[in-house]
Amino acid sequence: MEIGHNIQQRREDKGMSQQDLADYLGISRQSISKWENGSALPSFKNVLALSDLFVVSLDELVKGDEALIEKFESGESTKITPANIIVFTTLVLGVVTYIIEKIWLHIKVGTIDNDVELLRLVAFISVMITANWRDINKLFAKNRPFFWAMLAFVVILGVPYLTDSIQGFIDGFMAGAHAN
Repeated sequence: MEIGHNIQQRREDKGMSQQDLADYLGISRQSISKWENGSALPSFKNVLALSDLFVVSLDELVKGDEALIEKFESGESTKITPANIIVFTTLVLGVVTYIIEKIWLHIKVGTIDNDVELLRLVAFISVMITANWRDINKLFAKNRPFFWAMLAFVVILGVPYLTDSIQGFIDGFMAGAHAN
């Protein structure tokens, strides 16, 4: 039995529509349809989630689907994307620059601070772009206290930077106003 037919049968046995299953997995209904009609194969992550949902072993779920088994064995579902390379490289450069800054303190800190901050900003933006927001949203939806704790953590970390930036802007504005 191919996995598409197996998914459809188990989904119907559970009384779920394609949309219900898609919402559960955080994907489109069209993806479920493609799996069921055999025009696409689910990722390993989705096969694991289906196994949990339908309370069956992976073997039972994929039994007889040679194409899917070959896909998993070849590692096709675990490709390194260009975005992953950019994020990894940026993070490594940020760490190396930070270490150099701390080791060679005789270098004027002001000359290297801007570079370090730029690398940190690029790393942050890269992580924001490549983050799996569907999984993050699921985590926050299931665990509200965790969401509020993370929000408080971000605010506590961000307030000093924000107040410092505002104070710097005000000081610069006032210095410019008094110079005239």
